[in-house]
Amino acid sequence: MTKKIVYRKNVPKNYCENEIIIEDIWTNLDGEIVGAIKGESVKKEFDEKQNLTAEIPFDYLKSFNIKINDEVIEVELINFSENDRVEMLAKSDEFIGRKCEVKKYKILNKEGYIFVKCI
Repeated sequence: MTKKIVYRKNVPKNYCENEIIIEDIWTNLDGEIVGAIKGESVKKEFDEKQNLTAEIPFDYLKSFNIKINDEVIEVELINFSENDRVEMLAKSDEFIGRKCEVKKYKILNKEGYIFVKCI
């Protein structure tokens, strides 16, 4: 399934219909998870006066290395919550070797990937 987005690029108030750009932005891809990359962050705690009281480091699952058509790409897990990524790190070995679904986006010469799910 491919979705389209319509947008106007530098179009004046009275635009002509041929100035509208229609471009595919999403492409569904299937791949295989071949690696998991750990990230590090810091949780900050504050008191009632908003004074910093503690900085607690923690690890989370930052991204997967995914093999798609003989190419390995790194896909960050930006669409998952911080808590989900902490839980996923504990089970990261279970993801290796599993098939997955990824969405690739491309718009205005920028492109990237979003991890959708394991299949």
